[in-house]
Amino acid sequence: MGSQLIEVACPLCDGATARPERKVNGYALVRCRACGMVYVNPQLDAEGLLEQYASREAPLALKRHYARVTTPARIAEYDAMLAAIERFAPARGRMLEIGCGAGYFLARAQARGWQVTGLDAAPWVAEAAAERGLADVRVATLAEAGLDSASFDVVVMAQVLEHLPRPREVLVDARRVLRPGALFYANVPNYRTLPILAGRDDFVLNAPMAHVNYFTPRTLAELCRRAGFTVLATSSFGGLKWENLVGRPYLSAEVRSAQGLPSDEQPAAAQPAANAALRASGDGAPTAGGWKRYLRPMLNNWLKLAMTLEVFARKGGDSPGGK
Repeated sequence: MGSQLIEVACPLCDGATARPERKVNGYALVRCRACGMVYVNPQLDAEGLLEQYASREAPLALKRHYARVTTPARIAEYDAMLAAIERFAPARGRMLEIGCGAGYFLARAQARGWQVTGLDAAPWVAEAAAERGLADVRVATLAEAGLDSASFDVVVMAQVLEHLPRPREVLVDARRVLRPGALFYANVPNYRTLPILAGRDDFVLNAPMAHVNYFTPRTLAELCRRAGFTVLATSSFGGLKWENLVGRPYLSAEVRSAQGLPSDEQPAAAQPAANAALRASGDGAPTAGGWKRYLRPMLNNWLKLAMTLEVFARKGGDSPGGK
């Protein structure tokens, strides 16, 4: 049964009116007139969105892809994410990652002392995660997993919310499985990054229909608030697409892997060795030197122009609001 394009309401506020924003890959991005959220409209129906993930490469090819793109720089990024999470949630209890993929991030968290659970809709991820030494990775969506309420200390959603047609509903359920006072962390591609603002971005890593939501610091924070969270902080990381700003294509590790090109970096060391090094050296969060020590905090914390946007939010004791 074929999928079709359908008109949708705003995924943030359910608003029904929007103005044209831009076209990417032949699909229309619109901006909600009520809240400013940018999203794809019309977009594939739910069946079509699921089909495009089910029809991806074979499991072995996907595992090889993740191995190629998980470079030492990516592992250092995971360590920095975990260090930031631990500033808000210092007790290393139970962590749930929704959309865990091959399990590289969860393996880093487990090495730091977290008790980890992963969820992903793709059947191949359980085997891939087991190769990382992860015992509790389940092939299920959050709605299907049957997780107990108030059972986790942290929920992580890294590069997931941009894919979901109804992200607020998933956040409400994520809030349910968190203990009172526990932490929610998410990151997404940043729609407010400088190449997009300047009209120079190639959207090679951020294109419909793989992505249907386009977040700014304000709309990501507002999504969390409407799901019942108290927002603690937003920031950004990952640099800028400088190549796009001067008119050249941006060739990230992901793009190089997809095009069969060699990566700028070798894949990270085997996970057991990497975990042993992490335990021997402490947290392992990277530190910037020279001018980056001063410029990066301004870009990331104040201007929030880097490629990846993140939010830290707390679960209070009240029920989710609908405002």
